Amino acid sequence: MQFILFLLLLFTIGCVLYGISAGVQGIQRGAARLAQYSDPKNKNTQKEPNHEARAETKKLNSTQRCLSILEELRELHQQGGLSQEDFNNLQKHLISSFSSATNHTE
Repeated sequence: MQFILFLLLLFTIGCVLYGISAGVQGIQRGAARLAQYSDPKNKNTQKEPNHEARAETKKLNSTQRCLSILEELRELHQQGGLSQEDFNNLQKHLISSFSSATNHTE
């Protein structure tokens, strides 16, 4: 009986570690995507696997692009890839960088 409980404990620990790992990877992907969009001068960004979506994003004006990124962040948050605090921080950063970019062009 103790051996079975021990195996259950190991299984539970493995599941928790896997969940944490998946969450961290989701946050890293979200942060990398946000950094890619917030730094238009960076030419060394990795290409996304979906080239059609990337080409379509380039066609969007800056307001639409900002809204698109916010939507992606919201989806990532809903899927559990971002905590509420991280989501709020990334959202504030995106909006402030968008605001400063529009102020420079006016």
